[in-house]
Amino acid sequence: MMESDNGRQKILVIDDEANMCHMLSAVLKRAGYSVDTATDGQAGLQQIGREHYDFILCDIKMPVMGGMDFLRAAGARVGQSTVIMMSAYGSIDAYANVARCIRHIMALERRPDALLVSGDLTHYGTHEEYGRLRELLGTLTMPVYLIPGNHDDRGNLAESFPDHAHLQRGADALCYAIDMHPMRLIGLDTVVPGAEGGALGSRQCEWLESRLSAMPDQPTIIFMHHPPVETGIRNMDEIALDGAGVEALSRIVARHAQVKRVVCGHVHRDIHALWGATAVSVCPSAAYQARFTLGGEFEPAAGEHPAYHLHYWNGRELATHTITVPR
Repeated sequence: MMESDNGRQKILVIDDEANMCHMLSAVLKRAGYSVDTATDGQAGLQQIGREHYDFILCDIKMPVMGGMDFLRAAGARVGQSTVIMMSAYGSIDAYANVARCIRHIMALERRPDALLVSGDLTHYGTHEEYGRLRELLGTLTMPVYLIPGNHDDRGNLAESFPDHAHLQRGADALCYAIDMHPMRLIGLDTVVPGAEGGALGSRQCEWLESRLSAMPDQPTIIFMHHPPVETGIRNMDEIALDGAGVEALSRIVARHAQVKRVVCGHVHRDIHALWGATAVSVCPSAAYQARFTLGGEFEPAAGEHPAYHLHYWNGRELATHTITVPR
């Protein structure tokens, strides 16, 4: 634990309501803590750039930059700080929600042949978080295929799942093809380390082109984290797959009619879009949904249930079902 010069533990309170900041500051100071305050996530980022804090109390809903955007932007800069998110909208237990979805999948009358997990497998990309994920996924009986998102660390991910031979340790990108199912599955890594948005480099595009060219008649799903389509949700569109990546991927997919679907995550909403000669499905989150808004900031929707997509292939058409899992 880091202590301030006077020997007290340090706490940063981030809240746009002056009364709440004042009240928390007064209570915590009386309890013996050293307290700093910030009025929004942007100011909080400036504070953690100057000081280390043992605890960060952060409101979720704030102007300029809300709590979830603060967490994403802060990344590793929070270090060993304990971050506590505060909200008037109720608490969300992401781990419990994912566990609930896994139990729901295992209880299906007909279980899926495979499970695709399209990134943001953790929040900070630590080995400890991946260890908890392994425990959850260990209850599944079908193969599980992982791809990183912007909250993941691809090195720690590969090290934490050594039995997943397709996750190559030390690789610049975790891209792979699975040919053991009726539909071919191609995982495409769009992560840019340290950035929220995604991209595809020339090596990834060349790799994808070669894999698709090798099996032109095999129906294929491409799964990745960042969507290549504009969803209308402005703050998430700003950190989707970048323009160069969208253009490159679009040209590749246009040459390969066997690509029946591109499936993604990232947005925490259930979204479908026509995209060239194929379709894009953005999977809702098994952890928590984002409040629907075409503007404003990312904010968890505490009243919405965790959910997942179930894709059904009959040899001719691919149908997608959205499964919500009640709490």
